[in-house]
Amino acid sequence: MERAGSWDVAFRNPDGSTVLVAHNENDNPSTFGVREGDQAFSYTLPGGALATFTWRGTVPGSDALRQVSPQGWTATANPPGPADPCCTGDVAANAADGDASTRYSTGASQTPGQYLQVDFYRAIPARQVVFDTGVSTGDYPRGYTVTTSTDGVTWSTAVASAAGTGQFTTVPLTGAPVRYVRITLTASSGSWFSVADVRAYTSGQAR
Repeated sequence: MERAGSWDVAFRNPDGSTVLVAHNENDNPSTFGVREGDQAFSYTLPGGALATFTWRGTVPGSDALRQVSPQGWTATANPPGPADPCCTGDVAANAADGDASTRYSTGASQTPGQYLQVDFYRAIPARQVVFDTGVSTGDYPRGYTVTTSTDGVTWSTAVASAAGTGQFTTVPLTGAPVRYVRITLTASSGSWFSVADVRAYTSGQAR
């Protein structure tokens, strides 16, 4: 992976351990998050620093869940992107492009009714969806609901009311077929709402 001003590479050793090497090429500290299975951690890397992380064994949930390829995914949002000229590139499509170095952002304070909707291109038996703020770790939803649909017309409530707490907003699902997922904000905040990456997981082999 590579982000503006930084690069990361991860691999699995023959003994089953996982290694992540992260380098911050900026002068300022950079905070990032790492997630595997049901476990995650965040780390602040000083400017110019290089760090190596290694963990062994099987992460709980990593065998049970497999990430779905985002190929063909699309996204829409309200607002569709920032009105401020500084960030007009933060469009909804960036949340579904499989590239965590780009992002969707509201470009304005969080208000109830703002939403991000992702179309998985086809119905998938999703067990979990993760909304990742990327490096904008303070832009998580202060309050939200999540709804899902197979046709974009009839919607079911997956999360009636919840609040984000950090970089990863994880939504558990039943495994029933889902094509569309929508996260809608229900609380106000001076922070923007940003999503750098949306990931969906199913049971069994990766799709």
